[in-house]
Amino acid sequence: MAGKESTPKRFSAPAYYLHTVVCLLIMFGFGQLPPVEPLTPLGMNLIGIFLGVLYGWVCIEIVWPSLAGLLALMLIGGMKPMMLLNKSFGDPVVQMMFFIFVFCATISHYGLSKFISLWFITRKFVAGRPWVFTYTFLASIFILGALTSASPAALIGWSILYGVCEVCGYKKGDSYPTMMVFGIVFAAQIGQSMIPFKQVALTVFSAYETMSGMGIDYAKYMLIALLICAVCSLLFIVMGKYIFRPDMSKLVHLDVSKLDKDGSLVLSRVQKVILAFLFLLVILLLAPNFMPKDFFLTRFLKAIGNTGIVILLVTVMAAIKVEGKALLNFKVMVDSGVTWGIVLLLAFVQPLTIAMAAPGSGITDFLMQLLTPFFGESSSITFALFIGFAAVALTQVMNNGAVGVVLMPVIHSFCQASGMAPELPLIMVVMGVHFAFLTPAASASAALLHGNEWCNTKAIWKSSPLAILGAYAATAIVTLLLGSLLVGVAFAKALALGCGARFLGVNHLHAHLLAAGLENELRFPALGLLVSGGHTHIYRMESPSRCIVLGKTLDDAAGEAFDKVGKILGLAYPGGKLMDALARQGRADARLFPRPYLDNDNLDFSFSGLKTAVTSYVHQVLPDQPWPHPLQDTADAPQALKDCCASFNLAVVETIVTKVERALAANPDLDLLIMAGGVAANSLLRERMAQLMEKRGGHTIMPGRALCTDNAAMVAYASWLIAREGWQHDLRMETIPRGKAIPDDMFFREL
Repeated sequence: MAGKESTPKRFSAPAYYLHTVVCLLIMFGFGQLPPVEPLTPLGMNLIGIFLGVLYGWVCIEIVWPSLAGLLALMLIGGMKPMMLLNKSFGDPVVQMMFFIFVFCATISHYGLSKFISLWFITRKFVAGRPWVFTYTFLASIFILGALTSASPAALIGWSILYGVCEVCGYKKGDSYPTMMVFGIVFAAQIGQSMIPFKQVALTVFSAYETMSGMGIDYAKYMLIALLICAVCSLLFIVMGKYIFRPDMSKLVHLDVSKLDKDGSLVLSRVQKVILAFLFLLVILLLAPNFMPKDFFLTRFLKAIGNTGIVILLVTVMAAIKVEGKALLNFKVMVDSGVTWGIVLLLAFVQPLTIAMAAPGSGITDFLMQLLTPFFGESSSITFALFIGFAAVALTQVMNNGAVGVVLMPVIHSFCQASGMAPELPLIMVVMGVHFAFLTPAASASAALLHGNEWCNTKAIWKSSPLAILGAYAATAIVTLLLGSLLVGVAFAKALALGCGARFLGVNHLHAHLLAAGLENELRFPALGLLVSGGHTHIYRMESPSRCIVLGKTLDDAAGEAFDKVGKILGLAYPGGKLMDALARQGRADARLFPRPYLDNDNLDFSFSGLKTAVTSYVHQVLPDQPWPHPLQDTADAPQALKDCCASFNLAVVETIVTKVERALAANPDLDLLIMAGGVAANSLLRERMAQLMEKRGGHTIMPGRALCTDNAAMVAYASWLIAREGWQHDLRMETIPRGKAIPDDMFFREL
C-alpha cells in the first residue's frame, strides 16, 4: 500500500467533523485571500485545493478528500468536467495503477509471495550460519516488497518469522524476534521502492512527468534503486551486529525443513504460469530501453505504453484457462486487490499537477522566489541532498505518495529555472519517502509495526532513527557520488573479465584534453588547459597516461562563473554560449571588473569574487529588468547588457591567459598548448590563446566546438591512446566520484 490505508481514522464525532470543516475551508476558502505576486487568483485557488486535500489525507482519510479535490478543480480550479475526467481517471498512469493492483493481487492469491520467501531461507547455504540466514531472510522480503507491496510482504515475513521462533524456541521480547520484526518492515518498505511501476514511485514519477512533460529513465532508476537496497540491507546487518546484538545461538541448529509445514515450496502448475507472467511483465516493461528503436517489438511496446503492456498481460491471463478455471478472475482480483484510495489519490494528483505547472497560475514563479534565497547558488548535489532529507522527514508524519507529490512542484520549478537535471533530486525523493517507519502515520506497514505485539514502541524508537538516517546516507552515497559510475564500472569489469579483454579506466578530465588529438596531431610534453563548468585546471602533460596538475579550481570554475553570471543577467540556461555572442557585440571595459586571484605566484583559479563584482554592478548600474527574462536572442538585448557581457568575458579570459603565461614561464621546454573543455569554445579565449602561443613561437591545438563538451568519442580515444602505450588497469581499480582526489597515475600497470 502507498502510505496510509483509505479507512477513516478513529475520531470522536466532533473531532471528525471539525477536521472535515477545516479541510473544506482550506480547499474552498484559501483562494478568497488576496493573491501574493506572482501568484494569480487561479494559483491561489489551486494552492488552496492542494492544501485542503493534503490536510484531509493527513488528518482524515484518502478517499473523500480526493473526490472533493476533483470537484473543487471543476468549480474553482479552472478545469471543465470533460477535461478533468480525461486528465484524472482517463490518465494512462491511473489506469496502469488499477491493473497493477489486479496483477499483484493475482500473485498473492496463488501463494507465490510465500513461496518466494520460503525458497530463499530454506537454501542449504544458510544452514548453521545465523547471520547469512538473517541476510537471506531480509533479501527475500526485499524482493517480496518489490513484487507486491510493503504491507503484505511484512505480514508474510512475520508469519514465517513466527515459525522460525517456534522452531528455535524464541519468545516475545527476545532480542532476535524484536530485531527481525522491525527488520522485515524495513526490508519491505525499501524493497517496494525497487520497481518504479509500484504505487508510491509511480505516483511521484507520474506527477513529475505530468508537470514537466519529461519522461523518466525507469531502467536507470531500477539499477540505482537495486544498489541502494543492497547497501541498506547490509546496513541493517551491521546495525544488528553492533547495535541490536541479538542472541543468535538458537539459530545455529535451525532445521529449515520444518518451516514449510503446508507444502508451499512445491509449485503447482498454476503458480508456474503466474510466475512466468511475472517475469514477462518485468521484461516487457524494461525491454524498450534496451532493444533497437526500429525493431518491430520496440515500436509495438512504445505504441501501447506501459499501461497497454499491463492491460495486455491481464487480458491474456483472464482469457487463459488452467485446470478448467480462468487464470485471473477479474472480479475477485478487483474486489480483493485494488486499493481504491490510492487510485483516487493518483486520479486527483494528475490533473492538479498539470494545473499547478501552467504559467497562468504563477505557482512556478512563486516557488522560485521562495527557493532562490536558499538555493540560488547551490549545486544540483546540494539541492538533491536537501530535498531528499525533506522527503525523509515529512514522510514520517504524512502519506508517502502525498509527500512526493508535495515536492514535485519544488523540484520542477528549481530545475527548470536553474537548468539542473532533475534525476538526482527525483531519485532522492522517491527513495526517501519509502524510509517511513518512525510513526504509525508514516506508512501502512509502519502502522502494522507499531501495533505488533512482538515489538514494543521503545524498541522502535531506539532503532528507527538510526535506520532512517543510515538509509538516507546510503541513498545519498549511491545516488549522488557513485550512481551510474558504479554501475558502468562494474559492468565494464565484468565484461573485461568475461571476454578476457583489457580493462582501462579513463580520467574524464584527461579525456577532454586528449580529445584535441581527434582532429590534430598530439605530441608530448605539452601544457594542458582544461576550462569547463566544473574545472579550470592547468596540467603538464608528459604522455597520454600521465598528466601532472600545476594549477586548479579553488571554488567557482570558469564555466560555472559564466553560467552563474548568465543567471544573474537573466540569460537562458546555459548562459555561456549566449554570453559569448553578446560579448562579440559589446564594448569591453577592461577597468569595469577585477582580474581575480592574480596577486600571487601560483597557478590556481578563483572566480567567485568576479561573480560577486558582476552581481553588485548589475544591481547598482543596470536598469531593473530592461530585457526579457530569460533572454534567448541577442536581438532583444540592450547595449548596456552586451557591454557588461563583453567586460566580464574579457576579465575571465585575461585571468586565464595570465595564469597560462606563468605556467609557460615555469615550463620553458613546452611549446604546445592543448586547450579543451566547454569554455574552450569561447571565441575570445580561443583567439587569445592562439596569439599567446604564436608570440612564443609555439602553437595551440584544441578540439572542435562539438568535441569541447562531454562526449563518448573523447573517452574512447583516450582509452586507445593509453592502451597503445601498453597500460591497463587492475580490476581492483575503484570508482572515483567527483570531489575525490584522482591519482596522477590512475593505478596503471604495464602488461
